[in-house]
Amino acid sequence: MGVLPVIVTPHWLLGLRWPQLQTPFDAYTPSGDIVLAPDHAAAAFGALLAEVMREVPGHLGLDLTAVRQNSPVWRALQDEPTGYFLRHGLCSLYSFLNVQSDSDRYFASLGKMRRNLRVGRQCLEKHGTVSVELRRGARAGEDFLAEFLTLEASGWKGRMGTAILKNHDLVTFYTSLVRSFAAQERLEWHAIRVDGRLVAAQLAVRCGASLMLPKYAYDEAFANCMPGHLLMEEVIKDAFSRPELAELNPMSDSTQHRLFHMPRDQYVNVHLVRLNTLAVLFQLPQVALRSLYRHYVQPRIPPVMRRAYRNLCDKRNVMGWVHSLGLSWPLK
Repeated sequence: MGVLPVIVTPHWLLGLRWPQLQTPFDAYTPSGDIVLAPDHAAAAFGALLAEVMREVPGHLGLDLTAVRQNSPVWRALQDEPTGYFLRHGLCSLYSFLNVQSDSDRYFASLGKMRRNLRVGRQCLEKHGTVSVELRRGARAGEDFLAEFLTLEASGWKGRMGTAILKNHDLVTFYTSLVRSFAAQERLEWHAIRVDGRLVAAQLAVRCGASLMLPKYAYDEAFANCMPGHLLMEEVIKDAFSRPELAELNPMSDSTQHRLFHMPRDQYVNVHLVRLNTLAVLFQLPQVALRSLYRHYVQPRIPPVMRRAYRNLCDKRNVMGWVHSLGLSWPLK
């Protein structure tokens, strides 16, 4: 019926006796959505909240971070949950691509990008024999992870210290993730090689009808051939041919996604604040300010500033730093 993972965080002033609850969220888990049976969303969510009340009776509120607009959570929240104020917070925009539409029409819409991809392909072929690998099912295992991590660390992420290999906790996280999804045959690896040399690679996991694309890397020695874009093209072509897939979802927003004309979907922070004196005094004002920002300030940010910030994120990879502070930057 439903699963609600919760992190208990002491309130900055009131301590652990009156904590704040939130779904898992950090720089590597951007969405804190939960699992609800779509046909029984309201009943399941009500039962989960009742259990939260029993387990952590003193909590001031519960934050659900970056809930997608098509999530069953919104059906469950059509009526304000008993015992809580409901407020909407910051809104993030993440790319996706519907792969159940007409593939010919989609690729025709890319315009200049199609020509650039042809040029990139010709450039890559000048370096040697090009091969594409799309591993899934039993062919996608943990064995490829080391090669992928080495490729990622060979470029600017390695130089800046943000590569997975530079962080022991991240290595542990991704090793566990890959091992778990491989055991369920929901892991995929996408790669391009030139004469056997890995020049682009991508980690993907299948969640229902969505193929999530959390990480990719490329060899900067081949940057002028656009191996990352060429790999994305191959993944998109393959996805359109798979009836079990409804969408590709990178769970991020980057220049590459706009080049491939990926629309963006809204992910909104949900704040549930307890109906009691302490929560109203110490939690509701903070949530109200976030809600005010989202509804009145964020929509008035000039588009030129939004574009400038997105470009800054693409070039300097500052989004991970912003998320590491527990924030959801509004300029996307």
